Amino acid sequence: CVDTGVNLVTVTVTDDYNNSSTCDANVTVLDKTPPIAACMDATLTLDSAGFAVLNVNDVWDAPNSSDNCGIEHARLSQTIFDCSNKNQMNPVTLELEDYSGNKSTCEANVTVVDVFGPHLECRDITVFVEEGLAVEISAEDVIDSVFDPCGLQDTIVSQTIFDCSHAGDNTVTVTATDFTGNVSACQANVRVEYTTPPMAVCQDITVVLGEDGVAGQVTIDPEEVDGGSEDACGFDDMLDLSVSPNVFDCDNLGDNIVELTVTDRFDNTSTCTATVTVEPSELDVLLDDVSG
Repeated sequence: CVDTGVNLVTVTVTDDYNNSSTCDANVTVLDKTPPIAACMDATLTLDSAGFAVLNVNDVWDAPNSSDNCGIEHARLSQTIFDCSNKNQMNPVTLELEDYSGNKSTCEANVTVVDVFGPHLECRDITVFVEEGLAVEISAEDVIDSVFDPCGLQDTIVSQTIFDCSHAGDNTVTVTATDFTGNVSACQANVRVEYTTPPMAVCQDITVVLGEDGVAGQVTIDPEEVDGGSEDACGFDDMLDLSVSPNVFDCDNLGDNIVELTVTDRFDNTSTCTATVTVEPSELDVLLDDVSG
């Protein structure tokens, strides 16, 4: 095989008396035997961008391929595969060429599979509800980005309806499915707040100077003038109460108007007024009688 091509040879002719002469000739050696090409099927996996590359060795059955003088080139009819080739067998031709230019081919089936789920990222959101009403969200509301090179079949969120009972933070799961059935998931926080203020309910009270241990003075707590204030969504135990004014002395004997402020967990507020009647202590009454 190393002599393929034109080879210069010398012919020497000698007679019985040892007289000789020579001439040169060209001997051309030809290799007309094509290679024996053998293929094997292969499976490729698309990457996260939706592409796959086929190498010669993926389909070349080298142990069962041969050539009398060696193979110089091996070529494929297709090397790049994408989503259009997935979930099916794709015929590919392998061509072998020897050093003399003889060629032969074989065919392999390349199966392309998609194993990667969609690219999916979630985002947290805040929704607002009103008393007696509910808010509905969709998967798109809590998806920051979603992409699949081979196409999305659907996206769903584990919970879509929120009302007062969900006030605060709620974890939801978003799932995205591509057309191969690969699934990706992420979680988002849905914070539910409401804008309806609480209902402030006041009640009038009577207090006596010194009843809390400080002579000539009395301090009231907001709960004393609270007549049953209610949270718009039923979280009455989470209401914050404040009353102003809350300290009274001898200058405040009689009726005093105070304002009760009721604040819910989301800073919605309402107010009402109550009458605080301040009475003197028994000692003050006796002293007045004596001084009188």
